[in-house]
Amino acid sequence: MSWLEELNENTWIVSDTHFYHFNINKYEPSRLKAMSKAGFNEPDEFLIYQWNSVVKPGDLVLHLGDFSTKKGFDVIQKLNGRIILILGNHDIPMVNKLKKFVEEFPGKLEVVYGVKDCQPWLLDPQWSSGLIREMCGFRIMFSHYPLVSDNPYMRGNAKETRDAMAEVFKREACEVNIHGHVHTNDEHTDKNEINVSIERIGFKPVKIIDLLTK
Repeated sequence: MSWLEELNENTWIVSDTHFYHFNINKYEPSRLKAMSKAGFNEPDEFLIYQWNSVVKPGDLVLHLGDFSTKKGFDVIQKLNGRIILILGNHDIPMVNKLKKFVEEFPGKLEVVYGVKDCQPWLLDPQWSSGLIREMCGFRIMFSHYPLVSDNPYMRGNAKETRDAMAEVFKREACEVNIHGHVHTNDEHTDKNEINVSIERIGFKPVKIIDLLTK
């Protein structure tokens, strides 16, 4: 049975952890500041601690992409909970590793290919990854990329995928887009977008219901 059937407003959510992606600390210095303030010397150990401070074994976490580098993906064994991963642009190049990990470590990871719970629009499942659900009175599309605002930082396959999924957002009459990708560069996001890049949510997963009722 897919864990997607368990997904509800009390599910944890987070995006863009970028475990063991060392360049991210250069582009997002707030990570190092938060780590230092908390008394940690290693950014990834700080993020693991933060994650496990709220997520318990057996909990479900919806991760909206850019989980880790290939080299550091085994970090998942240090994290509490079961993870549903919507693919981000940094996850797509390691799809084969993800599939292998799912086989070797059942009970830790489920990967979303294509857009679930919508009409079969013409989307390439190799690139698109998302989920549409009704929660707290809203029709929500969960995705890695922001789908309402046209973010100027995207190009190439990422932009093509984002634009195709944005069309699905419209055709499916979605009202809210919960996304990641932009980290703290969210000055272009729309009022109907909620950015759950880890830098914007206190460096740890939050409950979906808390996003929708605040």
